[in-house]
Parts: sequence; C-alpha cells; structure tokens
Amino acid sequence: MLKSEDIDEDGLTEIPIPVESYESGTQNLISWVSYTSRGFETVNQSYADFSNRFSFSFPEKWKGNVTVIKDSNQSSYGFYDIRRGKKLLFEIKVYSISDDITDIKDGYKQLFIDNGFAYGLKKTDKTNTLNISEDEIISCIKN
Repeated sequence: MLKSEDIDEDGLTEIPIPVESYESGTQNLISWVSYTSRGFETVNQSYADFSNRFSFSFPEKWKGNVTVIKDSNQSSYGFYDIRRGKKLLFEIKVYSISDDITDIKDGYKQLFIDNGFAYGLKKTDKTNTLNISEDEIISCIKN
C-alpha cells in the first residue's frame, strides 16, 4: 500500500500516484507529486513491487525516459531507456536467501544482501547517457 510521505526530505509531503507502465499495463511506476505555489508538480518517480518488497527511486534524469519491466519469473527487473525505442540499460534480480542463489553468477554481480534478500546486477548498455553507477543503483534500491 502506498502512503503519502516526504520522500525528498524537503519538509513537504508528496502524494504517490500510480502510473501505467510503458508496456505491461501494470501500475508499478509511481509519480510522487507535491503541491507548491505553482500547483501540483512531479518531484520524483519510482518503481514498486510490493510482492518482492522491492522499490527503486529514479534519478532525476530518468523522469519520463526510463521504465521498468518485470520478467515473467517475477524476480528480475529490466530498466529500459524509452526515449527512442526500448533499450535495456541493466537488470536487477532479487533472490530470496532461501532460494538457490548459485545462478547469481550467471551474468549477475551481487550488489548486497539485506533483510533476507540478495540483489544481483547485470549491466548491458554501459555507454548510454541514462546509465548510472553501481553505487547510484544501490542507493536507489529501497526494501
């Protein structure tokens, strides 16, 4: 369940508004809006998957340029540049510690383990201007 909160720590409470995804039609993309003297403004975007306790706060340069598509096995998330077509930037795979996590080595680099989950990263398009560093990816993940 989404709740209003001050996500950018500016003293104003932002309101989460589900947005239909680029391809899947799901509403896991969230626009966080704040009411200012200029009216309602989107101050942040994020992706949330409550079934896997995974969310990812988008960097500023991603607003309107990147979408997330969850794969059919329900544990991998593709982050796509949608400015001109659809180009995969990277994938994040979430493993339950109770899962057999040996395939985290199959092209994925382990980022960290937290709250019973392991997070793996597979970068594909390292030259894209929308790509971000591993440290930035880690700081964007909320669980």
